[in-house]
Amino acid sequence: MQWTVRLEARTSGGEVTTTELVTFSRPAVVSTLAEVGLVLPETKALLAKLQASMLCGQVAAYAAHHRACVECGALQPLKDRRTRRLQTLFGTVEIEAPWFKLCRCRQPVPMTGVTVSPIRALLTARYTPELERVQAELGARTSFRDGVRILEALLPVSPANHESLRSRTHAVALQLEAADRQAAAEITAVRDEPAKAAAADASRPVVMLDGAYICAVPGHQVRSFEAVCGKVEHEGHPTRRFAPVRSVAEQPRVLLRAALQHQGWREGGAVTAISDGDPALPVLVRSATGGPGEPILDWFHLSMRVQHVEQVMGGLCAVEPPPLAPLDHPQIDVARLRHLLWTGHH
Repeated sequence: MQWTVRLEARTSGGEVTTTELVTFSRPAVVSTLAEVGLVLPETKALLAKLQASMLCGQVAAYAAHHRACVECGALQPLKDRRTRRLQTLFGTVEIEAPWFKLCRCRQPVPMTGVTVSPIRALLTARYTPELERVQAELGARTSFRDGVRILEALLPVSPANHESLRSRTHAVALQLEAADRQAAAEITAVRDEPAKAAAADASRPVVMLDGAYICAVPGHQVRSFEAVCGKVEHEGHPTRRFAPVRSVAEQPRVLLRAALQHQGWREGGAVTAISDGDPALPVLVRSATGGPGEPILDWFHLSMRVQHVEQVMGGLCAVEPPPLAPLDHPQIDVARLRHLLWTGHH
């Protein structure tokens, strides 16, 4: 048995072009389950040919449309035929990028011989935004090498190494940070009503931070780095979360400052910083706000310090001979204090 996949392209003028993509063959009577249906290599080949056919057709139609002069409607003379390679999620496609001479009705005498390429204006990068988005998402969720392996195993994507995946992930991260900074600047530029300003000044945003050092895997990564996870809460605003990496992010304080401004914080406003006691985290908050903040030890680490006192009390009660002063009541009070901290009564 044979199956042939054909692609039919229909233009706006009604012209139809049929292209044969692939042909699959199977025995009339299958003997194993592996021979039933499509397999991954066949699917990848089908997607690659489908992408190449559609992309070349779209680009050719785009170039033909922009070849006509916008002033007189005449076809601009062809100067040169070149090719460009475009990386997509379904393989690398080589497309034609013709160059046209500028129409005589549009070019002045001193600019004789000016050429234009509409494909060059269309393809602003060597890879599609979809490929960049998928690579950035895999780079953020897995290691860079694993992300490359996943893409190559499941899709007919262009061959890439972990360095290109890393650079594109960082490029997307910089775009997101720039968007956050722009949004924060727009929010700061808008002047709220006096009633809203008074309500915002009545409460202060709360920044909760926690950091961790991620060690390198032997033979896999080349360095260790510190990741800081946090969120900003402010009354009347949705929670804003962020996670900068000190050695990768250009300025972690800029990201924190943008998150504060998104929550309605204003220059010179008070901020409460809740952390695990690491002195570097309140310093990060002060550098982002440009003023003093109120550092508070979070309830978990505070209760862990009370646990040390509880262990000391348990050791004193087990001493032989027992101490002269009774320790039953202090021991109960310490346990009760830790219970209240764990249950949120603080």
